[in-house]
Amino acid sequence: MEELNLLDFFKFLVKKIYIIIIITFLATSLGIIYTLFLQTPLYRSKTTLLLLKANESSSSYSQSDILVNQNLITTYSEIIKSNTVLGRVIDDLKLNKTIGELGSLISVSSQKSSIIIAINVSSEDKEEARNIASSLAKVFSEEIKNLMNMENVGIVDSANLPTASYNIQPVKQIGISLFAGIFLSISLLFVIYYFDTTVKTKEQIEEELKLTVIGVVPVKKRGSKWKKN
Repeated sequence: MEELNLLDFFKFLVKKIYIIIIITFLATSLGIIYTLFLQTPLYRSKTTLLLLKANESSSSYSQSDILVNQNLITTYSEIIKSNTVLGRVIDDLKLNKTIGELGSLISVSSQKSSIIIAINVSSEDKEEARNIASSLAKVFSEEIKNLMNMENVGIVDSANLPTASYNIQPVKQIGISLFAGIFLSISLLFVIYYFDTTVKTKEQIEEELKLTVIGVVPVKKRGSKWKKN
């Protein structure tokens, strides 16, 4: 493989600029079509739950209360996505979904050393996302009373109605398509240039053969002036 000459490669890119423009235009156009017309918008609603203190006789949290609740977070997170809770949510909202389908829309998270659980629900329907999140918080609180005989769950933030989809970002996505087109076109031209073994200049002959070129043959195209080749 011959050593890459950056100046020659740049000149090659300039000569093939139309290829870069065409590929970039096609990639950007596909990005615009997908983002604005084909991509399905998804909406996310969030509700947060606070694990209350176990000792009702005191109005303040003790260190033991916090530690107990932190240890319960993993268990509670699993209960939120349990078949029992999801089944009740489906019945309450009369959803046309299976438990597995509903579970795939839900994510449960908590910050380290925190006693707050965040429930996020994603859906193509913004009102459905909010309704599911609200129902989850309500059903989960009731199930904890039945399953563990505890009333230590409170709702901090009620489920919100999303105002915009979270998965569609036109400026960012179209920008990515633009740069992807530029990158792909330059990469393609680089491969073509790098593996092209034809001799294009007398300097290449002198460099490869270590001989001095003593003459060149002029080529004249029909309707054009004489030029050296």
